[in-house]
Amino acid sequence: MSPRPLKGFRDFSARPLPVANPHINPAFPKLKVNSKNFSKSSRSALTASFENAKAFALDALMYLAENEEEMARFLTETGFDPADLRRMTNDPGFVAAMLDYLCSHESLLVAFGRAHAIDPVAVESARQFLAQHPSHDL
Repeated sequence: MSPRPLKGFRDFSARPLPVANPHINPAFPKLKVNSKNFSKSSRSALTASFENAKAFALDALMYLAENEEEMARFLTETGFDPADLRRMTNDPGFVAAMLDYLCSHESLLVAFGRAHAIDPVAVESARQFLAQHPSHDL
């Protein structure tokens, strides 16, 4: 005696499984993707993430500028020239270096986060984003 199918469920065991013939019936339908729209949507997410990281870096630079001692330490450790800082703020390399510096000094990172009501984890996430997406990807 064969088991009866549960009420409300059909028994498909009697029918053979369909065989996919790529010429007649492809196994997976071809998806239509507009590559221009896909590219734009993914690029805008990258751009927004970069702009977020850049905002953190500029806020951190302003925070350092308020404390002469911290600014001197930043310039010494990074080798940046004070005269070039304004020009370099749009450079993705500077943004990454600023966030690297900030994240490498935990007490500074915590103080910066407290002063700007920013979660230090968000700053670290922005730093990691820049590490994963070099400037030629943005």
